[in-house]
Amino acid sequence: MSKLLKNWSYLLLSDISQAIMSFIVFIFLARIMAPEEYGSLNALLALAALFSTFAIQSSSSKVIIREVTLKPKTTSGIFRTVFFIRIISFIIAITGLITYSIFGDLNTSNYLPWLVIIILSNLIWDLSESIAFGHFVTKFTTIISMGASVIWLGTIMILPEDNITVYIIIKLYACVFLLRGLMYMAISYKKFISTNNEPSLISFRNILLMSAPFFWMRMIGTFGDQIPIL
Repeated sequence: MSKLLKNWSYLLLSDISQAIMSFIVFIFLARIMAPEEYGSLNALLALAALFSTFAIQSSSSKVIIREVTLKPKTTSGIFRTVFFIRIISFIIAITGLITYSIFGDLNTSNYLPWLVIIILSNLIWDLSESIAFGHFVTKFTTIISMGASVIWLGTIMILPEDNITVYIIIKLYACVFLLRGLMYMAISYKKFISTNNEPSLISFRNILLMSAPFFWMRMIGTFGDQIPIL
């Protein structure tokens, strides 16, 4: 019970700190940026969130956590299976993003590489976090996410006003959160993946089938949240 309470406390602290720092950052940006620029920034982040959801939910974090929890010694095999699925879903998501960039109303061509990096960073973070959660460890989420949020906040605050443009903000956001994802992946690999090498019998098909209900629920929810912004 104490471990459950401790894990819950870590996540609560992480959520509260991220919410506060994100609130401060976007209030600050709203005061500095022109309304059109601020609207474009939010639209680009909404677009990244939409395609990130597709790339991630094809192998749902809930399925990963459950499988790792039930068979922790097979973490390495589960990781390899999910990693392959996510490579495919990432490629499909990027294809969709490029198609939207060509035919959509929002001009994304200048920001395309950074949007790709944001989607990749979200995918890496979610997979790393799911592996850690499957081993009942949440402290890394709190430590890394708070550190990244502090870096993000500090970078925005010290940035000269003349440099606060949509392009620079998207670029900085992508770099900070890619670093966040890669750091979590390095920790998850060292702590959980490389040390649990028993064979896994779970197949690509099983992961996809178990993830399907969560995929559709999250996609519908994300569409509802992000499409009005786009």
